[in-house]
Amino acid sequence: MPGSSRKCSFIGKKEPKELSQLVKFFWFFFSKKRTLLLPFLLFLAGAGDRCDTLVIPPGVGVGSPADVTAFNPLLVTSLYNEHVADYLFANLLWLDKDDRIDFSRSIATKIEVFDDDTRYRVTLRPWQWSDGKPVTADDVLYTWELIQKFGTNFAGYGQGGVPTMIKNFTVLNPEQFEITLNQPVNPDWFELGGLTQFTPLPRHDWGRLTTDELFGGQSNPKLFSVVDGPMQIGAYNIGRSITMVDNAKYPLEHLQFKRMVEKFLESGGAELQGIQSGEVDLANLPPEAFDAGKLVRNVHLVVEPPAFTFFYVGLNFKNPRVTFFNDVSVRQAIQDAIDQKAMIKALWHGYGVEAYSPVPANPDTYLSPRARSGKLPVGFNPAKANALLDQAGYKRGADGIRSKNGIRLEFTLTVPSGTINELMIGQFMQPELRKIGIVMRIQMEDFNQMMATISQGIAPWESYMLFTSLGPYPSGELIFQTGGNENWGGYSDPKMDRLIEDSVNKPGLDALFQYEDYATEQQPSIFLPNLEYIVLERNGIMGAGHIIFPGSGYDPQLLTVDKKICDAAH
Repeated sequence: MPGSSRKCSFIGKKEPKELSQLVKFFWFFFSKKRTLLLPFLLFLAGAGDRCDTLVIPPGVGVGSPADVTAFNPLLVTSLYNEHVADYLFANLLWLDKDDRIDFSRSIATKIEVFDDDTRYRVTLRPWQWSDGKPVTADDVLYTWELIQKFGTNFAGYGQGGVPTMIKNFTVLNPEQFEITLNQPVNPDWFELGGLTQFTPLPRHDWGRLTTDELFGGQSNPKLFSVVDGPMQIGAYNIGRSITMVDNAKYPLEHLQFKRMVEKFLESGGAELQGIQSGEVDLANLPPEAFDAGKLVRNVHLVVEPPAFTFFYVGLNFKNPRVTFFNDVSVRQAIQDAIDQKAMIKALWHGYGVEAYSPVPANPDTYLSPRARSGKLPVGFNPAKANALLDQAGYKRGADGIRSKNGIRLEFTLTVPSGTINELMIGQFMQPELRKIGIVMRIQMEDFNQMMATISQGIAPWESYMLFTSLGPYPSGELIFQTGGNENWGGYSDPKMDRLIEDSVNKPGLDALFQYEDYATEQQPSIFLPNLEYIVLERNGIMGAGHIIFPGSGYDPQLLTVDKKICDAAH
């Protein structure tokens, strides 16, 4: 137990003057029963150390709870795994609240662009690994070598042109490297989407391992003992928790607690119970428990802006049972049937933002003029939805459900189990779709099993509900381009491919705006509102509203604590 040597140091010695009257009483009472005195004093002192430990569930402020299962930044596909990888390994490029590079917090100090936007020279600042060795350009080269070896197992494969557009990687000196591309591209797209993936990795520690060993050891803390981010792994209990401790060599803000424990909880209800009992210090307030959450003592509410993600229903365009998803009229009708404004009010007490495209409204850096105007080709309009389906030849049967060529408009939506929020959204959608002649069934599946099902095709599926992080530049090549690494449903549209390519290759934002507007029209996924999460924060702990950044992840080391207030809150 932390501090136990101090707490036990006076056993069998003269009575310390600083003991409280309560401890003096028990000292006298148990003076001849040391076996009883020891656990009592350990318990008593432990209560005062509670605020040395920050306990949070993964995903506070960004999503429903789930386990952390891997730590390698090149291989993680879950947002919460990505968060832990960011704790361990510092960003080459750190992005601020507006999704812009902040060199004052990055390992890189500057980027120079040459040769018609094909050659990028990056300069590094002095930075150290946790074992005291310097972070160098060779560590970034090692990252590039691993990306090539992992191939399509690399989580960011295709994003920002990595690895397919990279012609050469050259180390100029320990503080500088250059990347040469095989074609001119939009520098913003490559810097935000490509260069951000070159997180330096410790060649001097990992170089002895094969790629198979690295792949198989994604959840082995022993492989992650040398890091350069704000935290190190203190302990990992599979399926239960991960404990992070401060990395003394990190040059920026340090963890204000002796340790941070991410406790894996099963549901939003468990989060609320955890903060009510004092077991956790920050927790999402589930919308379904909004009134109860406001009554919790010794906490305050923090409203988080929507994360830089989009929330959506993914569709399987390859499943013969739901071929109607290939019809844009059906997809538009589904979107037009959903009253997003009413959903936000009914389910989230008004804390949410309507969304009809894959480009988030927060920050508004990448919103097209059309999106800003609010004049969109889709939006709640049941009459229009019915007209679209009529014109496309989908006829209502005796039960009111539409069909065409013998295929009924019915499908199954898979949502992660333990997430009441997603279930409620599905249940809200069901009657609205029924009104236009579409049946949507709901099935729940463990989150990790659901991800394996949809991403690896281990079982047939029809649709799923998920939120996805976009990467810092929301250009869509991973999820909506033909063959994209996260295009699990097999969506393919030549015009979409061309617009995504233009957003990649042409400088400026005009091409990105055209892609955004076309995605709004086509609805390659059914886009849903973005929730503004309400976080319950223990009194004495401050900063929950300042730890989430669109492109640089999650930074709980920015939380601060007033131990006197925090101790009283426990």
